[in-house]
Amino acid sequence: MGDLENSAGIPALNAGGFDWSAKALNKVDKRANEDSEDEDADDTPKKKKRRKANITIDRTGDLDANGPQSVSDFERLLLGQPDSSQLWIEYMAFQMQLSELSKARDVAERAIKTISISDDKEKMNVWIALLNLENAYGSDETLEEAFKRACQYNDAQDIHESLASIYIQSGKHSKADELFQTLVKKFSQSPRVWKNYADFLYNTLSSADRARALLPRATQSLPSHEHLRLTLIFAHLEFNSASGSPERGRTMFEGVLSTFPKRLDIWRQLLDLETKQGDQDIIRGVFERVVKTKGLKPKGAKDWFKQWSEWEEKNGDKKTQEKVKAKAEEWVRTAGQKKANDGQDGE
Repeated sequence: MGDLENSAGIPALNAGGFDWSAKALNKVDKRANEDSEDEDADDTPKKKKRRKANITIDRTGDLDANGPQSVSDFERLLLGQPDSSQLWIEYMAFQMQLSELSKARDVAERAIKTISISDDKEKMNVWIALLNLENAYGSDETLEEAFKRACQYNDAQDIHESLASIYIQSGKHSKADELFQTLVKKFSQSPRVWKNYADFLYNTLSSADRARALLPRATQSLPSHEHLRLTLIFAHLEFNSASGSPERGRTMFEGVLSTFPKRLDIWRQLLDLETKQGDQDIIRGVFERVVKTKGLKPKGAKDWFKQWSEWEEKNGDKKTQEKVKAKAEEWVRTAGQKKANDGQDGE
């Protein structure tokens, strides 16, 4: 959805900040394997074990190279990096590798209390990890409790959206749907929640009709200056979603361009979407309509003809290329005549 984000200026739903249960546990699995190799090494003859027992081993280098491999390693590192959410989250995942759910929760609580109050992002990362933890291993009750507390200590909208992302990632789509319904009621003044819910309905649930029903609700809730952006977002979704309808998207663009015919940025959005659709006749139609727009500025016309010419070089033939060149020359002549006439009228 990169094009949608760039055109609309509203970021897509954050996927939860940390996929701690996967990435961090992978690290822990690696360390566990290393630990098992160490255990195999312990099967060496007792004489060798006695000789090594009297030697003090400096494992600082190993810790730097391999990362923490035990509770004491994590505790030692946290003394020097108490504000590192990544380290705390890895510690939580390490405890889960040992099937220590209660200890993983304790680590999260310690992290929340320990991380500096000024490091909001680091604290937020731990809260999200805790929600991930409860979603994966806890109960509905423990998750609800953690969620309510997270809302008290963080931006409530961010927490709602993070939990929605967690639900989506874990395949709990009905729960995500319920949470989105709460989101658009509690935070109806935020364009982002409407965009994210629509994206979820179009792309995850394939419920285009439900998504379309959101737009009139959103425009009633949002200030008028947000309506254009949101309408374009929904038009993009119609083009880009498997459950959407490019024809509906075109109709939405037509409505917008009838009000803003000189907005080349909107025309370019439509052109990009049609280019992805690949119908050359429709693409040429967009190019031709723009150059016929009244009041088109010379610089805008120059850039547009250049883009059209480059497109024809890649997709057209000599005849279509010559046609663009002729239209550009005609536009320049017409614009020059109009300018001359306007000058005479002003005398």
